[in-house]
Amino acid sequence: MRNYKLSGSVIEGYIDLELADGNAIAWLLDIGWDEAMWTIETSIAVNPNTGESQEVIEEFPNRTAATIDEFLDQLEQVVSDITASAESADLARLVSDAG
Repeated sequence: MRNYKLSGSVIEGYIDLELADGNAIAWLLDIGWDEAMWTIETSIAVNPNTGESQEVIEEFPNRTAATIDEFLDQLEQVVSDITASAESADLARLVSDAG
């Protein structure tokens, strides 16, 4: 179950990778906005095959933007950070660290 820290409208995006042992790793992206600003939250979570709830194992710095142009720049950087994280991830370590 996800617990959103953002209030108001939220767009959620994720990439969920199921491993051969039944554990899963998710790269999570939440975008929220209000009249004043956009907020982007990004994290990595493990979904253990034991039925236990999702555990966040890494949180990236939150990013904020006051304009749509700033938001698009921040979003581009977030996608780059997530991609680099996924490409360099030691998946077995991520799951074992969560256990």
